[in-house]
Amino acid sequence: MRYKLIDLLYLMDKTYKNNHLLEVNCGFHFTINNSVWDSTYFGQFYDKIKDSGFNEKIERKGIQVTIKEDKDSTKSRMASQEVEDQVIFKNSNKGLAVILAKDKISFHSLGKYTNWSNFSIDFIKPMFEIYSNLGLGNGNVICNVIYLNRFILDKDSKISQQLNFLNEIDNIGNAYEIDSNFQRVFKKEDLTLLLRGNYKIDKNTTNKILNFECGSIIDVPQVTNESLLHIIDKAHLPIRELFENSITEQLKNTL
Repeated sequence: MRYKLIDLLYLMDKTYKNNHLLEVNCGFHFTINNSVWDSTYFGQFYDKIKDSGFNEKIERKGIQVTIKEDKDSTKSRMASQEVEDQVIFKNSNKGLAVILAKDKISFHSLGKYTNWSNFSIDFIKPMFEIYSNLGLGNGNVICNVIYLNRFILDKDSKISQQLNFLNEIDNIGNAYEIDSNFQRVFKKEDLTLLLRGNYKIDKNTTNKILNFECGSIIDVPQVTNESLLHIIDKAHLPIRELFENSITEQLKNTL
């Protein structure tokens, strides 16, 4: 679906209630070989942000255990994988969280998102400056901005009535779809844009649950306190247009 300039201006001005937004997040992954890091940074960062309401800490330790089926036997086997330690710092009153790990930091709005300006200027910018002033966040960085949407649809609703790029598969007897995963990736100059998600049947209500991510990724040589807003604004800019072009008018009218 293509829009004229006047249509795009209208779309960007249109406001939604944001009840469909589960989460908005902005993350940074620094790819450097000799980073200076140890676990004391968790405490240093916490000391700087706790008076701003981020007084809840959730630690995730660095061994991840999964159970895999062994195709050569009838038994399951356990496999462990080392992952980096990380700590989640939460401000439940404002519905905000920061996740910190080695060479990684991300900022999350959990169900109370208002607008990008507040999220980026009032939350991400001061928190990133604290992180940066600790001497962290150096080298090449991959930055992403992601909007996670959830829609609860009537059981008889067709997915093609909600998303412009998916259709049902019909004429296969009495079979019906109960689960689906999808992903589409686009390149726009130095940005990678992505649509991904899934929909499934709620066993209790038989309604359809549609989880739908719209995101953008940019790879830059460096991010500083001064260049931060420019970089994340650039990553954020195409997401609204991507979202508007992906959902149908029928779905827009419910938001």
